[in-house]
Amino acid sequence: MKKMEVGIIGLGKFGSALAEFLSELGHTVIGVDGSSNATKKAEEFLSQTYQADATDDVVLKQLRFMDLDKVVVSVGKSMETSILIVLNLQEMGVKKAGS
Repeated sequence: MKKMEVGIIGLGKFGSALAEFLSELGHTVIGVDGSSNATKKAEEFLSQTYQADATDDVVLKQLRFMDLDKVVVSVGKSMETSILIVLNLQEMGVKKAGS
């Protein structure tokens, strides 16, 4: 199986479980969440975690999300937040972005 670089935006229950699973399979996973608690917990199984506002396209560009193989949006705040993040990722050229 080809090893991938995957971004996961939202490290709540689903996002952190997926991040841990993918990491255990040997994929490189970059986790982003607005909560310092969520990023702190994810540091146990991810080498790269960032506390940041993923609705800000500048942040996503700085983290080079356009260079990743896949991006998963797992934000439970609101549908609008998820849509905004996905639109920003698509405008950056991310081929596989979704929630």
